[in-house]
Amino acid sequence: MNQDSMIFIFGYGTSEGVSKAWDTRGRGRKPPEAVGFASPNVEENLTFKQALAKLNTPEEEKMLGRASELLNSTFGGGEVHAAVGDWSDGAENSSVMYSGQANRNKMDYVMATLGKEFNQKAVISFVHDENGSDWIHTMNTAKGMDGVRSTLDKLGIQFRTLIPEKDGTTTVQVFDQGGELAEKSLQAASALDSGIEALRGNGNFIGGDSREDAQKEYAQIIRRVGGVGKEIRSQGYRYVQAGSPGYRVSRRSEAAYR
Repeated sequence: MNQDSMIFIFGYGTSEGVSKAWDTRGRGRKPPEAVGFASPNVEENLTFKQALAKLNTPEEEKMLGRASELLNSTFGGGEVHAAVGDWSDGAENSSVMYSGQANRNKMDYVMATLGKEFNQKAVISFVHDENGSDWIHTMNTAKGMDGVRSTLDKLGIQFRTLIPEKDGTTTVQVFDQGGELAEKSLQAASALDSGIEALRGNGNFIGGDSREDAQKEYAQIIRRVGGVGKEIRSQGYRYVQAGSPGYRVSRRSEAAYR
């Protein structure tokens, strides 16, 4: 089954359909137009339990607050969620951010700024594009995180982001470059008793092989979109203090998804 033929399945699903997935993230709003992934962590070799515990630290709160600030000043709103970046043999506390605008320059600017300020090797910037070659697969499940991770490992989905929800469920997001994980994501959704949504677009890793190389890349991107940066920073700036995981940034962010 090729990716194009799967759009109907992803878009409408079966029974409850994909609403179960995106209703969790957007509470009935349509999927976002831009998505970013960034971590404040610089420690190596964290276990999953250690990464999960770090969601309740000043380090994570600082990331949520700064991401909130950038989304508000750049896009006029957005949402930020605490998350765990998880892979087969490691993990780190992270964050996922959403905007209602499909603007590549703005999203790259936000993510490069976060990567630079938090000294990251890499961040991910993704923007919705119906002709894009990449995807973000989103699922929501009531299964425990250990079961979720085991299922994804067995299916070969090695890199994923897990968002603990206030209702006790887990939202899973998979950044899929080139659409190679579409079939496995469908299998995961079935195994996790989840709806599934695939957001098509173009995503890229911003950074470098080392923190030093990444800093140079971030600086180049920030300079490249400097004109955009000056323009957006001059617009109605408003800081919103980050709250607990899963908080909604502002009323303006809700309007961005309608």
